[in-house]
Amino acid sequence: MVDHWHSDIGRRLKIVRKVRRLKQETFARAIGTSQPSLAAYEKGRNKPSLAVIVAACRTYSVSADWILFGDEAWQAEEAA
Repeated sequence: MVDHWHSDIGRRLKIVRKVRRLKQETFARAIGTSQPSLAAYEKGRNKPSLAVIVAACRTYSVSADWILFGDEAWQAEEAA
């Protein structure tokens, strides 16, 4: 059974990856996971660890609120 909250997180990770025009392998390596794990996150079969979510947010300047809950704009505000 797919947990919709986790599948939403995976879907948003996929959006970040696609916007950056990255292959799963490249994106996965950058956020500290494997390509098969990333594929499972994107399909909602597995949930990413907090470390993976934080790495995605930091590496790609993505709002944690957006990754976790779909709140706000997905791109984090750049520090002035």
